[in-house]
Amino acid sequence: MIYKLVTLDEWARAGVDGYVPASALDRQDGFLHLSAADQIVETARRHYARATGLALLTVDPDLLGDDLRWEPSRDGAWFPHLYGALPLAAVTGVAELPADVPRRRGGGRPFALSRQPTRPGTSRRPGPRGVLGQRQSRPISSENRSIGFASAGPSR
Repeated sequence: MIYKLVTLDEWARAGVDGYVPASALDRQDGFLHLSAADQIVETARRHYARATGLALLTVDPDLLGDDLRWEPSRDGAWFPHLYGALPLAAVTGVAELPADVPRRRGGGRPFALSRQPTRPGTSRRPGPRGVLGQRQSRPISSENRSIGFASAGPSR
């Protein structure tokens, strides 16, 4: 799986358009910036520092075809870049990020992604039922736990 950080406004717009819209940086560079699990925390830190109202999309790379290319970027690391639209059908999970994440591992409880994507425009703040109001009895996978997001609790 690969990941895309978006604003909640961009995610809401995806429900109208049928695809995830490009951010200003995506439009400037001519492709959609995506990240592998081990890259997402640093991507968030560099491009979304102090931002609130963010969602982390889980994307199935097998559904993106030849438009997805892995290219060298930051410090020579290979990043997934999408030279085309990111259709909603390729989004397999979505989680609204609490205001105090992303941050380094340690402290707080692990941040788990939702099992099913929530329809764009219907996200809710984290609460007793878990991220986006869905019941979460366990993290989806060890891959999601390894992303490194942590939260001290629901944001208000």
